[in-house]
Amino acid sequence: MGATLIDMRKKKTKGINLAQLLAPRNAHWLLIVGIALLYVLLPTIFSILYVNDPYLNKLALLALLAISGMLVGSRILRGDDSLSAKNSSLAPIKRANNWFVLINLGIFSLIYIVLIVTADSIPIISALMGADAISLSDERGAFLKQRSGILEIMIYVFSIYVSSVIPFCVVLLFEIRSKLRVPVALFIGWVSISFLVKSMFLNLAIPLLVYAAVRREITNRAFMTTSLALVIGLMGMIGLAGYNEESNSSGPLDVESYLSTAYGANSSIDFLVWRAVVIPLVSSRDTLAVHEQQFSGRLLGGATSGTIATLTGVDRVNMERLVFEHQYGGWSDIGNTNATFIVDAFINFGYLGVFFYGVLASISIKTLSLSKSLAMASMAPLLAFFLIGTSLVGAVLSNGFFVLFGWIAYRKFIKPIEKNYVLKTSN
Repeated sequence: MGATLIDMRKKKTKGINLAQLLAPRNAHWLLIVGIALLYVLLPTIFSILYVNDPYLNKLALLALLAISGMLVGSRILRGDDSLSAKNSSLAPIKRANNWFVLINLGIFSLIYIVLIVTADSIPIISALMGADAISLSDERGAFLKQRSGILEIMIYVFSIYVSSVIPFCVVLLFEIRSKLRVPVALFIGWVSISFLVKSMFLNLAIPLLVYAAVRREITNRAFMTTSLALVIGLMGMIGLAGYNEESNSSGPLDVESYLSTAYGANSSIDFLVWRAVVIPLVSSRDTLAVHEQQFSGRLLGGATSGTIATLTGVDRVNMERLVFEHQYGGWSDIGNTNATFIVDAFINFGYLGVFFYGVLASISIKTLSLSKSLAMASMAPLLAFFLIGTSLVGAVLSNGFFVLFGWIAYRKFIKPIEKNYVLKTSN
């Protein structure tokens, strides 16, 4: 009896099992829960209690359809859960993967240096010198988007790297216990700060925290401390970059203003919550509105994607900038408004497309989570995070996950063939 009581006390004091909660195999559930909360629950609450918006109601229905597709997709791709909490002590993968990391870090560093050298100004320096939020926003856009010629191509490659390839390389350095792992992680953090791009922090932090939790290299307290430090860091960057400040605390919340890009935040934390929770909802609702108002609800057949439009020979519909124009009242060559993959699927392929994209979303996430490499599996929650606020095609192509899928295919299919060929020729 005494031993049983001691065991019970241990279980009570143990707290949340981070390895189980953040296990890559649960990444598709993170996406499902995120979609349910952000695009089903919130629109329903706003529509019932505050504004009867037909586009919010439609968004909630589309999200439910996508969730049904994700549930089906999660049952299609099955595999050995080798990265479960019970088997989290996997030996580091072979150091033969060093070449992949070193080549990509070299290319990334070269691009970073070229962008710094060719820039008219650097956002972090302008922020420290007291530039206002509008000026900094224009400067960040010019720094990362308004380039021409070879620099335009380098910007595209840079976006691919910072979204997924470099975060994967950093986690891979931790997995192989490289001495470069901490310096490289700090360097990527500096890149994020120098550009004042908050998403780079999250792109690196999410897979690293997942990796540390599954390998049981971080305690609950350390996890909470690290998460708090991340939030403080994001708020610091918001404070440096500035935001649309407005005193809204003197009266009741104006819901119509809150559900628009015109909302003025009271503080950095207010802006952070509004930007992370409300803006994805608003962007998706406004995309449905623009599709209905400017295209009469006509299905676009993939024309919103540059890649699909090129392959099918149709003119591209730059929906992101059309929605930005709708929100801010003017066209911008650097302004984009991204919507969740659910809305992108609907405006291109209708209700059937929403269901099918839901299936593909789950399969894509599980392809990463079932990898034998914990570094690769740790990227699954990051893909889920991207899909909450961007298109599936955009996440795979523009955010670089196609590189990771290619690496998985190489390790699983091409490398065994090469190995067998070498063995046969040597004999």
